[in-house]
Amino acid sequence: MDTFLTQQFGNRVRIRCMALIEQNDAILLINHRGLNPQNCFWMPPGGGIETGESVLDCIAREVSEEVNLKILKSEFYCLNEYIVDSLHAVELFFKSEVADYDSWLGSDPEISPDNQLFLEIKWMDIESINNMDEYMVHPVVKKYVTYSV
Repeated sequence: MDTFLTQQFGNRVRIRCMALIEQNDAILLINHRGLNPQNCFWMPPGGGIETGESVLDCIAREVSEEVNLKILKSEFYCLNEYIVDSLHAVELFFKSEVADYDSWLGSDPEISPDNQLFLEIKWMDIESINNMDEYMVHPVVKKYVTYSV
């Protein structure tokens, strides 16, 4: 695990909101570095909730920052708890609808421009997700494509 990640987010519990956005049997995912030895981990856009911010406002802000899309509506899907080493997150997943699908890779304002965690974004189809090793994609995404898309 990336030392920067544990310094930035470790040793505290974070509440994260994640958006499952579908288009033509594909889900929008972001490839993150530093979360495994392969330096490749795909998960939906999302991030930490700020003090005083509602979960729906968090989803809208994070999706705008990370993939430059405007959320129209979000509905709660599931909760996941992530605990690895000193990282601990309670993740709230939402099925989200967006105004359009013209996305591009944004950034994380909590992290300096020269140390961004995002490598790329991609609309991934079910077959691509199912063919990925489990350590390369968020487990909720694997379950979601099995039961929803």
